Amino acid sequence: MTPYQRVALFIDYENFHNSLQKRSSTLSHSYGFSPKLDFEALVALIEAEYGPLMPHDLVVVANFTHYDPQKGGLNRAARVIDVDSFEIRQVRSEIQSSPGKKNVMDNYADMRLAFEIGQHAARDPAELYILCTGDKAFTAVARALQDYGHEVLFLTPDPSTTARIIKEHFKCRAYEDLPLPTAEPPALEEPLPPREPKKNQPVDVLCNVITILRQE
Repeated sequence: MTPYQRVALFIDYENFHNSLQKRSSTLSHSYGFSPKLDFEALVALIEAEYGPLMPHDLVVVANFTHYDPQKGGLNRAARVIDVDSFEIRQVRSEIQSSPGKKNVMDNYADMRLAFEIGQHAARDPAELYILCTGDKAFTAVARALQDYGHEVLFLTPDPSTTARIIKEHFKCRAYEDLPLPTAEPPALEEPLPPREPKKNQPVDVLCNVITILRQE
């Protein structure tokens, strides 16, 4: 029997995805690899260990211009909120060296996620709120939830960069410690075997003759 009758999970997707990607960085791939995620497996695990987690109780916020919400079954497992967090055109033209929507406003998605948590807790609260982020700004939300009698658990994507206040003042669990199926690491690129030189090819003979004539 699970300890809670109902669970809610809110994912700071940009923090979650980028933190996992940075953890996979190598000398040859400084930006890391896009993490292989299985959100349906994550839901199954949370339900087995904590309690029921319905799709309307799993909320993910991000500017999905940069991400694919279909990967890992995210759009099937959660309520996905796509926010337009790009700076206005005049600002982008001042701070970007090339055209296109690249620069986003800091904390835009975080503020929307905090709003969604508040709405959820006010209208139809769960017993346990799992906040998937390592951003210390969400401790304000976590404390407010606790003040209203809700339990809070932080699911952190990278313990090494998780804010100290989260680790010291709240229940935490590292995403990497979850017994989820793991994807195989990306295969190393093997160098191509050297080509064997072609012998007695007419083109090679002609090129050799031209080289000699130029030297002369």
